[in-house]
Amino acid sequence: MNPHSAEVNYTSQKTERSLVVLKPDAVLRRQIGVNVLKALKKLPGASILAFKEFDLPEELAKQLYAEHEGKIFYPSLIEMMTSPIGVIAIAMEGPGIVSSIRDLLGPTFVERAKTVKGCLRGKYGIVKGVNVAYASDSTADGSRNIDLFVTESKLVIDKAPAAKALDSYIAKWDGKFPDNTKSMQKEAFDVLEALDDVKAVLQTENRDASEEDVRSLLKIILDSLLN
Repeated sequence: MNPHSAEVNYTSQKTERSLVVLKPDAVLRRQIGVNVLKALKKLPGASILAFKEFDLPEELAKQLYAEHEGKIFYPSLIEMMTSPIGVIAIAMEGPGIVSSIRDLLGPTFVERAKTVKGCLRGKYGIVKGVNVAYASDSTADGSRNIDLFVTESKLVIDKAPAAKALDSYIAKWDGKFPDNTKSMQKEAFDVLEALDDVKAVLQTENRDASEEDVRSLLKIILDSLLN
């Protein structure tokens, strides 16, 4: 076997661009966000083109997730992404970067991601789509996403300041807070089981109730518990 074969394959890959957005769960959980950024930075040949912390406007979130409009989880997805916690947008460039990032993150749903050894969503995601990060799913999507964020959120493409901003963020928060993901995942799973039990009881009280109505009442109950 040629010891340089892997290098040849790597260098022959086409340079691509991808947008990664750290979701509010990775921003609030400081060490988790740092861990994800450190892993992204280590991808072979990766360059950081832009780095920005900001609150994601609703219209921009809707454009980012336009393909999911009309799906039952869409409203809660938009609500999560526009949380006042904020997000971090990172534009990246490198050979085969789109698939490299998606492989690093793993499957979208945390429960499935936990079956894939080493992927970030399995290691750090909490439950379902609360999975630390969004990433472009194709080269065309990567270019489109970056153009969208440049236009709508004034994301600035400038390698040197972007790399410095990412490194400064890591230096600011690395080691300052613990990584309690396993406890978070367990507690979230317990809550999910409890919600399923409540849902089942609700459905015995009105078997004609729609799935949307039951979910609406579950959300009302959760909001009441939090307030």
